[in-house]
Formats: sequence, C-alpha cells, structure tokens
Amino acid sequence: MKPSYISEQIADRICLHFDVPRDDIFNKKGQYRNIAIYLLKKYSTLTNNQIGQLFGNMSYSAVTRMVQRFEQKIKKDKELKKRIESIKADLSNVKGPYRHGLPKSRGFLGAD
Repeated sequence: MKPSYISEQIADRICLHFDVPRDDIFNKKGQYRNIAIYLLKKYSTLTNNQIGQLFGNMSYSAVTRMVQRFEQKIKKDKELKKRIESIKADLSNVKGPYRHGLPKSRGFLGAD
C-alpha cells in the first residue's frame, strides 16, 4: 500500500517537530513511528489493517495495542502530550485538498 496524502502530512509534521528523517518514522520501531500510528488511528479514516500495512505489515491487533500503550504514555508524559498537541494543531492548518484538517471520507487513499 502506498502512503496516503494524510499519512504523508503526518510524517512531514513529525519530521519537522522532532527533526528526524522520514526513515525513522516508516522503517524503524520507536517513538516517532508510534506517534505516526497514533495520529493516523485517531485522526484519519484508515483502518487498523491499512495503518499496519503502511508500517511493515503490522497486524490490526498490534496497531490497537500500540495505540493503547501510546495513549497511556501520553497521559504520563506532559512534554510528549504538548508535542502531540502541537502536531495536531499544525495538521489542522495544512493547506491543500483537506484545508480544514483531516479528511472525513475514505476517498483519500493512494491507489496501489
């Protein structure tokens, strides 16, 4: 599956906010990848299966477990919560096909 427009926007914002290369988001395990998965789950219409495909064929249940663990981490880490909120605010200001934040329909997936 090719990355969707919204997954690209989320990746771009994470790269900017954390000053990390894109490969750290899509190809490696770790915090930046977890942030991207969390944001996609919460603010896109991608299914767990679709999110898992973007991140190396994770199972839908692995996506669910990762998001649940990450939500617990956000509750404990105030600095991380601030950064996530900043990324969300930045995403809501993105110009382009989805001018008012994240898309409401499923029509944004890239074709394979």
